[in-house]
Amino acid sequence: MDKLKLNNTNSSTFLLPLLFLFHLVFLAAQPIVHGQSLYHVKTIAGSYPNGYNGDNIDATKAEIAIPDGLALSPSNNGDIFIVDKINCRVRQVVASSGKIKTIAGVGIPGSVTTTIATLARFNYPSALAFQNSDVMYLSDTNSHVIRKVILSSNLISTYAGQVGVPGSIGDDGVATNALLNTPGGIVISPVNNNLYIAETSNNKIRVVSYTDGIIRTFAGGGTDTSTVVQDATNAQLNFPTSIAISNSGEVYIGEYDKIRKVFNNGTSVVMFTTFELSGQTNTVNGMAISPITGALYVTVSDKVYMIQTNGVATLIAGSSYGYAGDNQLASNAMFRVTRGIAISSSGEIFISDGGNYRVRKINTNNIITTVAGTGSNLGYNGDNIEAVKAKLFGPESVAVAPNNEVIVADTRNYRLRKISLGGIITTITPSYISPRSPLVPNVGEYYFVDSSTVKYLISSSGIVITKAGSGTTGYNADNIPATSAHLNLPKGIARSTNGDLYITDSGNHRIRKVFFNQTIITVAGTGTSTYNGDGLLATSANINNPYGIVLTSNNEVIFSEYEGHRVRKILNDGTLITIAGTGVDGYSGENLSGVNSMLRYPAGLAILSNDELLISDSQNHAIRKLFKNGTLITIAGTAPLYGYNGENLHPLETQFYGPMGVALSADESKIFIADTSNGKVRAISFGCDLQNQCSGHGDCVMNNCSCYSGWRGSSDCSLFSCETLNACSGHGFCVSNNTCSCTSGWKGSLDCSLFSCDAVKNCSGNGTCTSSNGCSCLEGYSGLSCENRIVPPTYVSPLASKNGQVTTPVNSNIGLIVGLVVGLTLLVLLILLAIIVTICLIVKLKKKKSKPLVTKEKPIEMITTIDENVTQTANNSTSVTSDFPSDTFNNSLYQLSSNTSNTNTTTTSSTQNTDHSLLKDRYKIQQVIGQGAFGKCYLCLDSKKNDMPVAIKTISYDQSRHSKIIDECSKTLSYRHANLVEVYEFFEAQIIQSICIVMKFYEGDLEHALKDLKQDGKIVSEKMIISIMKQLGDGLNYLHQEKLIVHRDIKPRNIFYSKLDRELDEIQVVIGDYGEAKETGETQNSVAGTLQYMAPEVFSRKYSYSADIFSLGVSLIQAMANDSLDLNITAQLLYDKEEVVLDRTMEHLISRGYSEKLCNFIVTMVSKEPSMRPTSADIQNF
Repeated sequence: MDKLKLNNTNSSTFLLPLLFLFHLVFLAAQPIVHGQSLYHVKTIAGSYPNGYNGDNIDATKAEIAIPDGLALSPSNNGDIFIVDKINCRVRQVVASSGKIKTIAGVGIPGSVTTTIATLARFNYPSALAFQNSDVMYLSDTNSHVIRKVILSSNLISTYAGQVGVPGSIGDDGVATNALLNTPGGIVISPVNNNLYIAETSNNKIRVVSYTDGIIRTFAGGGTDTSTVVQDATNAQLNFPTSIAISNSGEVYIGEYDKIRKVFNNGTSVVMFTTFELSGQTNTVNGMAISPITGALYVTVSDKVYMIQTNGVATLIAGSSYGYAGDNQLASNAMFRVTRGIAISSSGEIFISDGGNYRVRKINTNNIITTVAGTGSNLGYNGDNIEAVKAKLFGPESVAVAPNNEVIVADTRNYRLRKISLGGIITTITPSYISPRSPLVPNVGEYYFVDSSTVKYLISSSGIVITKAGSGTTGYNADNIPATSAHLNLPKGIARSTNGDLYITDSGNHRIRKVFFNQTIITVAGTGTSTYNGDGLLATSANINNPYGIVLTSNNEVIFSEYEGHRVRKILNDGTLITIAGTGVDGYSGENLSGVNSMLRYPAGLAILSNDELLISDSQNHAIRKLFKNGTLITIAGTAPLYGYNGENLHPLETQFYGPMGVALSADESKIFIADTSNGKVRAISFGCDLQNQCSGHGDCVMNNCSCYSGWRGSSDCSLFSCETLNACSGHGFCVSNNTCSCTSGWKGSLDCSLFSCDAVKNCSGNGTCTSSNGCSCLEGYSGLSCENRIVPPTYVSPLASKNGQVTTPVNSNIGLIVGLVVGLTLLVLLILLAIIVTICLIVKLKKKKSKPLVTKEKPIEMITTIDENVTQTANNSTSVTSDFPSDTFNNSLYQLSSNTSNTNTTTTSSTQNTDHSLLKDRYKIQQVIGQGAFGKCYLCLDSKKNDMPVAIKTISYDQSRHSKIIDECSKTLSYRHANLVEVYEFFEAQIIQSICIVMKFYEGDLEHALKDLKQDGKIVSEKMIISIMKQLGDGLNYLHQEKLIVHRDIKPRNIFYSKLDRELDEIQVVIGDYGEAKETGETQNSVAGTLQYMAPEVFSRKYSYSADIFSLGVSLIQAMANDSLDLNITAQLLYDKEEVVLDRTMEHLISRGYSEKLCNFIVTMVSKEPSMRPTSADIQNF
């Protein structure tokens, strides 16, 4: 696969500066709020999320958010392993120290895969099991997979299922190709080490073979409801949740309403049907078998039972629902939903007491104690502390007071809190139910809503006044005193300049207005949530759960419909219109009109002084901005990805998790975000301020830093910049990390201003170093590094007359003669060389002119690879010269003689035939058509399909690469789309020690097809360009949205065609070569692709799907342009203003006869800002 090819002659002029300056360019500011420069995102309040207070502390002081699955260390050292379900972690209590630590999971829900266990995202896991003391399996329930963790190396992989894809297929195949649906309990058989999985939603028990990784159904999936079923696979299971296996191999299955036993002969018997828990669920949550007695222990509701082999159940722990303390008999203890259970070799019983947020132990004397967990799911840890150390619990709203203090609705902690300018947090209200939407018209005055009223607080007196709402939830009437009106879960408030209040009466599906005289009316909504159109009077229009609300400068009302997935506006004439959202929840990309963009549960709103709107797109986990022209973009967040990925990042690189609120500072220099599910308040700062005095390297002027020489960053001057120091004093060049790489003879990473004779090979070999920065030159040489030779002085003869000198340079005649001879010889050789080159060029041009067009009768045969970027054609034996970037591997064009009929293709043998003429007793090797660092490409005939031509890529391996290659091949095999290269199968060929990938054999690649057209002087028609673009957009949309894959190397050579009809302007194209493809979470810290097609942000190592859009844009521009257009667009974007580059490209394409609409759309693909590019869905739907 192409990397950054330093020998690319098309881009060599730009390459070094491109690599050295990419960091500077990517951090260039983008205008978001007015014209201010972008700074970064940081947390100003909120520490750990609710239910988690850190690791490496005493286990009994650690918060655990619903402990679920349990396991004990197989090494019998007393360590306990806990599935911390809501925190999406696996945690270990170390017996020797009593401390708790995380061994897997980053604590953020999700299904993005990684190979590092402690960085993995789990989606509410439920159970775990150990193969041995180093290998652990985890049931990642809502990701529908089983994960495998190697504890010693901190590595994680998928063991069964496909991440995020529920289903029930794949029996008798490799487990990683199968689909699971909500896996619950798992267990390792003590008999054969096979892994058994309780698939709750599939009503099956499936088993993965330890020896070969094949999965099959063990029980369930049938319709037989009998008590005894001879074949367990015919039995009808009812939501199996847990599983246990005896030492003899008998399998116990816990279901919603029964316990079933499967004997070794495959017979299923229902052995227990009810626990007679009146009014409570009888679902078996956890199961374990005593290693001492062989009895089965189960957790059900708030009880723990022991079931003897004869089916008799005995209650051993749990008296009722609740918590009544520890250090008492287990039979007297109270539980809140018992879950996982494990039993030690000494008979101690460990139980996950989910609702009490504890892991508890029953010792051999039946005394119960807590071994992990505080017993509380704390979301509050006090006031008068630093706000960044305070815990917030579901903060939904944020506001800014006139004095720039930040007010937070700490919703689930039932309080309003204030963050002072010094960063200290305090509570400013007494306890209220779910307070939201603080509004601060004046310092010390606060409006806010609770579950059924609107309150007004004067902090100086502590008086709280009800402004609207009777305190009764519901709706009764309008045109009555506001305090007599029933409200139903009000969410947002806005206040006009004359003091009128506007309320989003969410549960009543209305917008209410409270006049200054305290009368309340409805200004929008009918009380019905079903959408009935736009353009109606607002009081006749239905609205769906309104949430945020703001007023424009001319008092028009804008509100969000949380469950209607819209933002709507009440015009001054009373008409209601939609200004953003389609009514369908989702994410449709960037830079679209607001009414054509999808939103997903829009919540809080904020409005700028110029009436531009900020939207908390809560379940797209982003802050969106709606311009006055109706265009919608994302200004913060990584929609649709979510989580928490650190501080001080670019807003478009910062992950949020369900942000519900947004607010602006009074001067609009900062945006504040209630990052609700992360339990934080985040701030986006613009420019400099009193807290950020340009890092001491500049002056704050008009809210922007004027940096001193050697520093940059208009927001803080924190970045050293050798670019501003006269290009490293003229003695070097700037490299990434903003340091100088000095030329020979100079040193000083900051500016290369210090001469160093040590670095110039002992003063150029013409002197000696007298110090670290001084040379003593030999006679006849001068210069700082003795690099200059002194011309010998003229010799003055004693016979010289007074009228003139007789000058005889010493040995000068000999030197002159030698110089003349050498010079004449070189001149003759240069003339001869020029003649030879001219003749060669003439011959070559004649060959090119006589080259036939690619036709159906003589197709260009193409093969694409998976790991390396090896593309080889079968057309002629002459090397191709192209204005497209060449591959890392040398291209060879092999001659094939083809006679094609309906069923057969015959190909002449090659000098590179292999000795292994048959693969898998099926594929007949014809010849090698490509070769790379790790394998070869073969043209083969499929003997089982009438000798159909196929391409087989072989990848040699050692054991260290084997599993990785298999995993990548498995992923590739799952890509099924009409516009992706078709991969038939892969298999392992021991005879050549390679993995073989069998693919469709395509007619040719787009690069060579376009090259032939250009050589013939033809222009690719607009119809064909659009066809290519839409097909590739379709393929990319599948990769991006279905597979969450970034291709990373889109270019004409990796685009293949199966049909090309130039007369009808028809083409069928596919995307190939997935060697650099990565899931979105795996692109960080890597730069990959072909330089000429790489998006600028790739060099920052933080990029996503839009990088593929940029590459596609460059590819299409190449197809449309002639040779006069500089195609090094990435380099141009680094050197020139973006508008200059894009306008120049646009003008050129229009001059070639393409429509302005098409040109504008394609040029937008190469915008420097990723959010300005269309999405693959936009391209697909052009």
